[in-house]
Amino acid sequence: MKLEDISYFKADDRYVALYTKDEKYLIEEPLSQLEQKLPEYFLRVHKGVIINTEFVKNVQKYFNSRFIITLKDSTAITTGRSYNDAVKRWMNL
Repeated sequence: MKLEDISYFKADDRYVALYTKDEKYLIEEPLSQLEQKLPEYFLRVHKGVIINTEFVKNVQKYFNSRFIITLKDSTAITTGRSYNDAVKRWMNL
């Protein structure tokens, strides 16, 4: 599988769910290790979520200085407050 095909990673109990346009796969590698290995176009937006920024469709401001990021497949992800600075840098704010 190509990294470009992955839309996001989400922590799921003891596993990490990897989502593509059509499929979901479970892997055993923690998000913290994945984050170190992934290219720059992947962004940690929540303690349990890393997104592929190439799949972002829309970003909206949300409650408590957070954001809702909508992906091209209509998945909506609310950012964690501790990741707001990284999200703002990515958005050039």
